Amino acid sequence: AEVERLVNEKIYQDLPVHWRELAQAEAKKLPGVRAFFGDKYGDVVRVIEIGDGFSREFCGGTHLEHTGQAGFFKIISEEGIAKARAEKPDLILMDISIPIIDGWEATQVLKHDPETRQIPIIALTAHALASDREKAMEVGCDGYLAKPCEPRAVVAEVQRFLGKDNGR
Repeated sequence: AEVERLVNEKIYQDLPVHWRELAQAEAKKLPGVRAFFGDKYGDVVRVIEIGDGFSREFCGGTHLEHTGQAGFFKIISEEGIAKARAEKPDLILMDISIPIIDGWEATQVLKHDPETRQIPIIALTAHALASDREKAMEVGCDGYLAKPCEPRAVVAEVQRFLGKDNGR
């Protein structure tokens, strides 16, 4: 909950977001850099920097110009499943590569629960093969977007489920 509060605070501040590509060995030497996904990165990595030193991390997807473009941040794992059950969000953007319980399993849990099965879940993932799209539909995702994707594609997919005027 504290991580979500802190990240959402930075989103609301609409901080600038910058990124640059570096050799992974060089990027690892940067002070305070985080590599959340271990060795899944290639020889060249994209380092994203948020605000004035708030965060510096390796990243591989589409990037925003300001944090305010990100929308609301939610951690989806065992705690996230519990929050979805309690808060009943209008829609979930599900990252498939998440810690503890992966997005495939989290989607199945939510879709098998009578309290959450009606919540649309859009898979937002770097898993970009046709078989990944099929798996997303098999586990219960209502939509699928492969990263990197244009922000307007994300907005269009959300609007498909919520309608243009129904987003929060």
